Amino acid sequence: MRGGVEGDFGRAALQIGSAAASSRLSLTMFADGRNTVAATDTALGDMLEEVDQAASSTADRAVESSDQAHIRAEVLQWAEIVLDDIVRGRDIVAGIGPATELPALATALGEAGNRLQALGEELEGAG
Repeated sequence: MRGGVEGDFGRAALQIGSAAASSRLSLTMFADGRNTVAATDTALGDMLEEVDQAASSTADRAVESSDQAHIRAEVLQWAEIVLDDIVRGRDIVAGIGPATELPALATALGEAGNRLQALGEELEGAG
């Protein structure tokens, strides 16, 4: 496990990516009728907290170069995307919006999770 700024950002990317993947699974199970509204909402709420925690630690982390600032901005951008998708998913699960959007939303969260996993591994392995 890498230390320093890049390592911290790598761990945040992995945390956000894991939350995106878990959210995708929760939404997919709900859309397939294999999970309840309450259980799905709880899972998505927990994932919102995970993303928020990772984003806060990323935003608070001081950087020493423009490269590190760019990485921080990328991680924060992904965090915002994932947060928005999870919130949208919670709304749909609560009946605010068409359930027909869930498959596309789950796909988007899965893709974000994959990208963040790759970014996190890259940052953890760099140096």
